[in-house]
Amino acid sequence: MSEKLSAFDLLEDDYQGQGLHKLQEALEGMKGAIRHRMDQGLSNEDFQVAQRVLVAVETGEEAANSLHDKMVG
Repeated sequence: MSEKLSAFDLLEDDYQGQGLHKLQEALEGMKGAIRHRMDQGLSNEDFQVAQRVLVAVETGEEAANSLHDKMVG
């Protein structure tokens, strides 16, 4: 069984950016899945929820970049 790592684990001492890259890939995958589902058609209410989730993932991406800069910058 693989061990799950937190964003902090991935970014700690990540001077070469490998942890940040892994995190960015995961977030891009989430954004792609959300957009794909939105493109398939959702009810108005579900579409609004999906938009909020997408914004949350994008915010997480910005936070990860900022946190990485602060932790190793």
